[in-house]
Amino acid sequence: MTNKMFVSVICAASLLFATGCKTITSSQLNQAQAILNATVPIAVEYAILKDAKSLPYLVAAADLIDVAASTGNVFPATIVVDLRALGVKELKSLEAELAIMGGIGIYEVFFAQTVTGDANTTILLRTLATDIRRGFPLVTAKSNFKSKIKRQ
Repeated sequence: MTNKMFVSVICAASLLFATGCKTITSSQLNQAQAILNATVPIAVEYAILKDAKSLPYLVAAADLIDVAASTGNVFPATIVVDLRALGVKELKSLEAELAIMGGIGIYEVFFAQTVTGDANTTILLRTLATDIRRGFPLVTAKSNFKSKIKRQ
């Protein structure tokens, strides 16, 4: 996944939401969720494949975004500041940061069109956190079995 791909997705998202009004339709929310669903998990998966040590950063970022949604801290700029303050900076790869910031960029385009505190902003933040986690490696019974064998 390249920077150009994320820029393209963010530009497409901005066109979808460039309605000029502050009322978001369920169609616009669904479109924003579809864009996140299509881009964030694969970007996270790529980031982890590129540098497995970035997984703790990605886990912390997903948790932070969930907390933001739960506490009403829905302002994109505040979320970005909080992400940059995470205590796992040394584990953050360029690809991991791009995966997260690409999702935040899509959220920010959506947020610009909403009324502050709108329930849809919380829904979209939760979608972003879920999509980050969807990119995590799956732990299967087979992989657990192998890891148990190695320990013995």
